[in-house]
Amino acid sequence: MEHNKIKNIENYISNLSKDNKDKYIPQVDFFTLKVEKKINAETFINQAIIINADNSFTFQIKHIPVYINEEDEHEGIPIVLEPVFRKIKTVIGDLAVFICKDFLVNFEVITQWMKFNKIDIMVVPSFTPLVNPFRNKLGDIIIKPENRNKIFIFTNVAKYGGSRIYSYYNRTDYEKEKEKENVIPADTQDWKPYMIKKKS
Repeated sequence: MEHNKIKNIENYISNLSKDNKDKYIPQVDFFTLKVEKKINAETFINQAIIINADNSFTFQIKHIPVYINEEDEHEGIPIVLEPVFRKIKTVIGDLAVFICKDFLVNFEVITQWMKFNKIDIMVVPSFTPLVNPFRNKLGDIIIKPENRNKIFIFTNVAKYGGSRIYSYYNRTDYEKEKEKENVIPADTQDWKPYMIKKKS
């Protein structure tokens, strides 16, 4: 469901069989989201699907687009101004999903947010050649005393690799490397269909 128009997402849900539709746990009403510009049926949304072992499923929407060249182009999704991160109940425990840049931007408050919402598992799906910013921040998070029994799962598209489960008990030392943390190179062709060019 990554990078799909709202109308396509709603059409997909409405065409589910009754059995499958009963297993769908609605996330948010897209049209009530507080965003930087008005959402309509043609708006692209980036979201992760979470499928539980009991066959129920739901989604988590991405809040912050990735910028290419910092200002010229950006991922064609709206900026969500009021967070709608959720606790998702699964058979393995309560978890939350912070997609890609949502994790990098909210990194400093994630520990408190997880504690407040009683969440022990964090999933961070991504599609990026820049793995070190995630690895370094996850390394910083897991050593905090309140996170020592929590699990953090970084899942990057196989093309780039770097996926790993992080916890205090399987920690290693993470070398800090000098990289631009939140910028994907402009020659990453995979993003091109979803780019919005800055108006001149």
